[in-house]
Amino acid sequence: MPSFSETVTSVLGITGSKVALPCNITPPMQDDAVALILWYKDDITKPIYSVDARKTSVDQARHVTGQAVSSRVSLSLEDTPSMLYLEYLTEEDEGEYRCRVDFRRARSRNGIVFLQLVGKY
Repeated sequence: MPSFSETVTSVLGITGSKVALPCNITPPMQDDAVALILWYKDDITKPIYSVDARKTSVDQARHVTGQAVSSRVSLSLEDTPSMLYLEYLTEEDEGEYRCRVDFRRARSRNGIVFLQLVGKY
């Protein structure tokens, strides 16, 4: 059961196509900023995507992709909410994705996205 600080979303995808997984990275206070964005899949403990802005602004932060999805994943910080794009979907991509956003001042925000594949492209 999600806690009060989590949002839960379901997204449908088609095998072979592209999907966008949402994550709200907007700071809860105007004088706050994103420090870290982490995306996880299922029970994998290492992030599949991360943005480390602890020593810089989020616009200049380093983006790191996990080995399993490195050539198929990108993150858009311009979208509202922010979107993790996953291309060329495979059956292995189906599952639970978790987005964690750490802010410089506010508490962390968590989001859960369930990706279900419904056919082939």
